[in-house]
Amino acid sequence: MSLLRDVDLWGAFPNTRDCQPYIYRSVNARAMEIRYITVIAYLIALMGEMSAQSHVRVDTIPSVTGAGHLYLSLEVPLGEMHIKSSGVCGLNVGRFASHDSMLAPFYETQLDTFGNLVCHMSLVKNQLIPRDPTARTAVSNSHRFREQLYDMESYTSTEIPQTEFLPDPELSTDLYLNLGMGAARLDFSDLNLHNASVNSAFSDIVILYDRPNKQRMEQLEVRTAKGDVMVKNVELARADLVTIQNNWGDTQVVLGDRGNGKSTIYLKTGMGSTTLIVKKDQPVQIVLRAGIFTSLNISDRFKRSPNSRGILVNAAFEADPANATKVICQNDFGDITIIETD
Repeated sequence: MSLLRDVDLWGAFPNTRDCQPYIYRSVNARAMEIRYITVIAYLIALMGEMSAQSHVRVDTIPSVTGAGHLYLSLEVPLGEMHIKSSGVCGLNVGRFASHDSMLAPFYETQLDTFGNLVCHMSLVKNQLIPRDPTARTAVSNSHRFREQLYDMESYTSTEIPQTEFLPDPELSTDLYLNLGMGAARLDFSDLNLHNASVNSAFSDIVILYDRPNKQRMEQLEVRTAKGDVMVKNVELARADLVTIQNNWGDTQVVLGDRGNGKSTIYLKTGMGSTTLIVKKDQPVQIVLRAGIFTSLNISDRFKRSPNSRGILVNAAFEADPANATKVICQNDFGDITIIETD
């Protein structure tokens, strides 16, 4: 029996078979050949990486030429979730791996009236996948995801499924990610995100940047009920506003010195620790909102603002306040640790 299941370059998704002619209509034969070879080689590499799994599915969503924007909604109620750039202009790749065939990804794709590509992926039990791909469109994403979480309670396999989505790095994207129980490693490096929202029930979340987002982002938002959250090199998100709200768990944020614009970061922890690590060359102003059950561990490199006891600044802020990042740290029960590194 083949290790690969339902692998279909153009037919794995509703409404994507029609995308093929749009992709190649304005491309000369030489470029088309190079692109075809690149896509095939990329998919073969993806399949090879997961050949040890007994149930693997690899799907592609071509970005329609002329689509101005991608609205990408991903719902993963169980298991590990990975996101990173596909590295290929015009190509979105979804892949799923599990040792059994009870779970499968279900996709809906369409173009809206404004020419934007709308893609929704949800991880569901095989028997729950509707035959009519439009049957679920009338149900709100939040209500649908809540139903999926309840249904996963009856999933008895001890195997943790793995889901990965590799977005088109060139297409401007609004990302909405709903997570249930598991973990997520989200490498947003070199993507073209306009907005990103991550909502989690009981998952640990790691967001990484080693290259900047390709456009100025409006908002990066992370909300979790219970779990640990880590965001590395948050300045490379190039977001006007970063909101991380963790009701129960530890939050760690690394703010480097490679940003090129002012931003506001709001860190709120209900019960747990909040750790902020700042590079010394990054101008930063920190507003502390500590509860009566919160302890503070502040590096001696930070100075109290003369105008307010609850505001801290570093030496880089005093040298360049106009380009400073403002960080608001709120913690109800736990501790706040602020470190400056070289």
